[in-house]
Amino acid sequence: MKKVPFWRVLPPLFLVWFYRLGLDTWFYQDDFGWLNVRRGIRGWADVLPAIFAPKAHGNMRPLSETGFFTLFSAVFGVEALPFRIAVFATQAAALVLLGAVVRRLTGSRAAAFWAQIFWVVNCGLAPVLCWTSIFNQALCGFFLLLAFWCLLRYVETGERRWMVAQWAAFLAGFGALETNVVYPALASAYTWFFCRKYFRRTLPLWGASAAFAAVHFIFAPPPAGGVYALHPGLSMANTFWTYWTMALGPERLAAVRAVPVWMAGSATALLTAGALLAAWRVRGAWLGLAWFALTLAPFLPLRDHVMDYYLAVPAAGLAMLGGWGVARAWAAGWGARAAAGACAALYLGFSLPASDAIVRWHHARSRAVENLVLGVEEIHRAQPDSAILLAGVSTDLFLAGLVDVPFRVLEVPRVYLAPGAEGAIRAAPELVGKFVLPEALARRELEAGRAVVYDAAGPVLRNVTGRYRAAAAQWDPAPPRFINLGDPLFAAYLGTGWGEAHDGYRVPRGRASLRIGAPRHAGEGLWVGVFAPATVPLRVWAGAGELRRDAVAPYPDRTDFRFALPAAAEGKAELDLAFDEGAGARIGFAEVR
Repeated sequence: MKKVPFWRVLPPLFLVWFYRLGLDTWFYQDDFGWLNVRRGIRGWADVLPAIFAPKAHGNMRPLSETGFFTLFSAVFGVEALPFRIAVFATQAAALVLLGAVVRRLTGSRAAAFWAQIFWVVNCGLAPVLCWTSIFNQALCGFFLLLAFWCLLRYVETGERRWMVAQWAAFLAGFGALETNVVYPALASAYTWFFCRKYFRRTLPLWGASAAFAAVHFIFAPPPAGGVYALHPGLSMANTFWTYWTMALGPERLAAVRAVPVWMAGSATALLTAGALLAAWRVRGAWLGLAWFALTLAPFLPLRDHVMDYYLAVPAAGLAMLGGWGVARAWAAGWGARAAAGACAALYLGFSLPASDAIVRWHHARSRAVENLVLGVEEIHRAQPDSAILLAGVSTDLFLAGLVDVPFRVLEVPRVYLAPGAEGAIRAAPELVGKFVLPEALARRELEAGRAVVYDAAGPVLRNVTGRYRAAAAQWDPAPPRFINLGDPLFAAYLGTGWGEAHDGYRVPRGRASLRIGAPRHAGEGLWVGVFAPATVPLRVWAGAGELRRDAVAPYPDRTDFRFALPAAAEGKAELDLAFDEGAGARIGFAEVR
């Protein structure tokens, strides 16, 4: 058996050691949305729609998100370690492929080694080794590098099997991340400048990318508004520069640690000059810059959603450039060695602590969510008939541990924020309000002994039910201005005509009615959340008059409709509403705000 040289296994070992806290990271934020996908699969007929149908933000990623989370949650439940091992194994394989690619491009083991080290420490890669939801970045990098390595093998050997393998890796990459569409540009650029006789063999790849892009824009078009809206134009240049400075390390360290801005700016300028000099002086090193720019290009129109993890795949190109430049400089004399060594030291000196700080932040965040979610699950097991109200929830804990409804994954019902707890959370009121149990219901459940209150401000949930039960006598008993139709707790405010609560919604059967608190201020309207597209013909009446629909707010998983309320509604104690059966809509909530 052939012995593997130690220098080849050192980078993957360094990856595991440096990001070891990532193996101990639990689920948070979007993870729960993907874990919930499995709940919608009730038979074989549901499998393909669940895996391949467009999901949040219009993405179609059956391998890296829906398929990955569905399969692993079916086997391992909410045990995070198997998920994390899969992410680490994928990224380690991608790292090995990067070394193999650079070694074949340069003929230098030193260039391959340093390229791997430079990629490991990059702050764009750090979030990928911590947050399971962005497994798509690791898997996309793996498929891109695998396809490119197969192309290099095809150029070397001329064997058709390597061309077939390239196509297989390329097509599989579409199931990981949309960034895969840029692979034909990488393949064509390499063959045009290094082995032009193979250039025409890369042209069919463009057809596959064009077909995927067309299908994606037809069946999963980008949203017209919000942070995921596309903004092509001159702003892309500014976005590119933002990502470039983040990728180099100093600017990112200044953002996560107390580093003087002038120091970070100076180091960024020196590293930029070094990178451009290496690309100019070293034949072929520009390929690293091309990799960086091309794999980053799909994210540049996302002007309002600049995220460090979008750099995970582009950073491999920066690492290629750095490894190639350092190896060539080392053979060019003492002056070149000093310059390359200074650039490498700057990059490592800023990137190592920046990435370490990012990892520790993600780890601490996930642990806080784990303490909350599993603590609530334990309370539910001990008191299965009680509603659980939470106090002391911080803004970050709310956004990371409540917004994506983790308790649905664990099948723990009736978990809300206690009245008044929303005051400590800095988030959109229309978002926070949906998680607060209205005062009338909280008072009723506490007085009847059917609710408990726990303080989540510390690492362990603390029972404060007695304190809240005493305060509940002062809460408003009037009908709430928010009705969660999918929760039987709100059944007292529903009239006739509703189907059974199911998976967070009810469907009107005939003329369905409900009572809701009246508006308190002029200009307030009725918002109705429906699990349906904006074209659903939803009709609502208040008394004998039909309400006019005057606004629509589409979200990835639902549509919110706003209905204008008559001026006469202001000042009343409550409103009697009726919903039309003809829409057949799955109604999740009604809210006056």
